[in-house]
Amino acid sequence: MKRLSAMLLLVAVVAAPQLAHTIPHPSIALEAEAEYQSAKEKIKAQDFIGAHRHLTTLLGDYSNQAEVYSLLGFTLRKTGRFEEALQHYTRALSLDARHLGANEYLGELHVELGQLDLAHERLRFLHSVCGQDCEEARDLAAVIAAAEASSGRKPPP
Repeated sequence: MKRLSAMLLLVAVVAAPQLAHTIPHPSIALEAEAEYQSAKEKIKAQDFIGAHRHLTTLLGDYSNQAEVYSLLGFTLRKTGRFEEALQHYTRALSLDARHLGANEYLGELHVELGQLDLAHERLRFLHSVCGQDCEEARDLAAVIAAAEASSGRKPPP
């Protein structure tokens, strides 16, 4: 019996990566949603209220998607609703702690709230996950640098 259990565990460990590629990832389905595409277009056009409406309709079918909560937080932050934005970023990160967008946007929220130490924490996390050259890390680093330059504050070592 122990041998059978060990073999099943080995099969599960070896086969899991291949199976993951054959099962459609929910984000692929999300990408195909017209509401999601409309929300992204509205964000590009800086129509954050319109984008928020589209994203809210996705919550019914995609309440397990960090991307939806990340973008909801983004639209709320851009309309000055910081507390609600924080709640959505927190939800996104509870679903996927390594979600690059949610980490970047949370860092940007910290900058807007004057919490540069917390913004630097997000930046360090992004560096650990995706390196210094990923778009999210570069964008957050630029926002932090601009805030530090305008305040005369020196970045931490």
